Amino acid sequence: MAYTPVPLPPQLPERLTITLWDFTWYTRTGPGEPFEDLDRVFDEAVERGYNTIRICAMPFLIFGSGLCGDMEFGPLGGEYGQGTRWYDVRHRVRLDPGAHLLDLLRAAQRHNVFVILSSWEYQQSSSFAGDRRWFDALMAVRPEDRPVRLADALADLWELAEAERLADVIAFVELHNEVQGGYLTEDLPGRETAVVELRRACRLPGLCLPPSRPPGRRRERCAAGGRRPARCGPRERRRGNVRHDAR
Repeated sequence: MAYTPVPLPPQLPERLTITLWDFTWYTRTGPGEPFEDLDRVFDEAVERGYNTIRICAMPFLIFGSGLCGDMEFGPLGGEYGQGTRWYDVRHRVRLDPGAHLLDLLRAAQRHNVFVILSSWEYQQSSSFAGDRRWFDALMAVRPEDRPVRLADALADLWELAEAERLADVIAFVELHNEVQGGYLTEDLPGRETAVVELRRACRLPGLCLPPSRPPGRRRERCAAGGRRPARCGPRERRRGNVRHDAR
C-alpha cells in the first residue's frame, strides 16, 4: 500500500517555522529557567519569527501510564549533562503533567502559535522524573504493543484538546521522535529502516491516528477488540473522581 499524505488542516499557514521545545518545556520550569513563564517564552518565540513549536506532549504518561497527580522533574544526577543544552536542568520542580499540557496549549492559542504533538517517552523523557514509575510503566508494555498503545494515548490527547476547544492549535501529531533509536521499535525485525517498518506495523485494524479522523467523529479503539489500560487524564482529575497518589 502506497503512503498517502494527510491533507494539512485549513487553519495552518502556508509555511511553518518550527522551534523545538522537546521535553524542556516541562523539565526546565524552575526559577530563572527558560520555561518558568509560558507567556514570556511564547512572546520570545514569536519575536524570533517562529509560528510553531514541537514538543514531547507526554501522551503515555498522561493517558496510558495510570499515574496521577503531581510529579517531580529534575536534573539527571550530579553533573551529568550539565554542559549540554536540553539536559542542563537546574532545579527540581513539581507539576501536574496533564494540567501543564493544557496550560501550554492555551498559551499557544493566546499567542497564535501552532503545536506539533510528539513523544520522547521511549527515549529520554522519563530520565528527568523524580522516580522510575513512568519508565517502569513504559517498559511494562510489550514491545509489539508499544506503537498502538502510544497511538491510543495520542488519540486521547487529541480528544481532550477537542473537548477543551484547543484542537485548532495542533499542527499535526507524530507518533514518536527519532523512531530509529529508543525502545519504541524494539520488536521490529530490523530488515528495513525503522520508519518503514513502524509504518507497516501501525497498519492494524482499528488503528486511527488523530489527525486523520474526520471532525466530530469519535475515534475507534486503536487495537480492534482491545481494552484500554487505566488512565488518569486531566478530564478525570478535573471532575475530582480520581484519587491522586500521595507523595
